Amino acid sequence: MLDYSAKKGADPCADMNAFYNFVKKSIHTDVTKAQMMDKIRSP
Repeated sequence: MLDYSAKKGADPCADMNAFYNFVKKSIHTDVTKAQMMDKIRSP
């Protein structure tokens, strides 16, 4: 999330689709946007 904010100058929570597309390039497994959002929201 910090990399996204630094590179894009935007809040990842404001545009989850753009954040998901940014992150999925770095993840070595397939995850859905819902799975990613659940992981971010969990404490």
